Amino acid sequence: LYEILTAFSFTPGVIEDIWKSLHSEPGKKFFSETHRLIKDREFLIIEAFKEIEERKYYIESDQDRIFEPLSMKLEKVLQADYVIPKSQGIGSFDFDLIDFPLIIRKWRAGDYFYPLGMNNPKKLSDFFIDEKFSILQKEHTWLLCSGQDIVWVIGHRIDNRFKISEKTESILKVSLV
Repeated sequence: LYEILTAFSFTPGVIEDIWKSLHSEPGKKFFSETHRLIKDREFLIIEAFKEIEERKYYIESDQDRIFEPLSMKLEKVLQADYVIPKSQGIGSFDFDLIDFPLIIRKWRAGDYFYPLGMNNPKKLSDFFIDEKFSILQKEHTWLLCSGQDIVWVIGHRIDNRFKISEKTESILKVSLV
């Protein structure tokens, strides 16, 4: 462990703390000058140290493509004969239920949504636990929001309140590209 972690600027004292934590609860974080180490469920994850992004990105109703923070294509499609794609990288929503501008942001403590198929809210933190997200996966997950409401945990699950139904006339199709 010492041989591996000294290459990432971890000091002997911190490496000893890491060693002692190997059989403890997941989620513990250790820092060097250049990297951080996270004790996940079964792995030690090392990544270059960087600030967690707090920025919000806005999507106006006339935009059909964005490149930051993710590359996405947006299309307004008529309901007639629309087949909902099975891909996790495509979200399909009732256009009339969406308020623009849409917001792309990271998750915050207290966030909740109504996962597709559920009529009750679920805390995003509980969703991450149920889906066995690592700490890094949580940090790198983006949300598509309409006002204060989460529309899509991008690439994972849409919100039941924005799903396509028999009453839907127009669809907002959002594709990760």
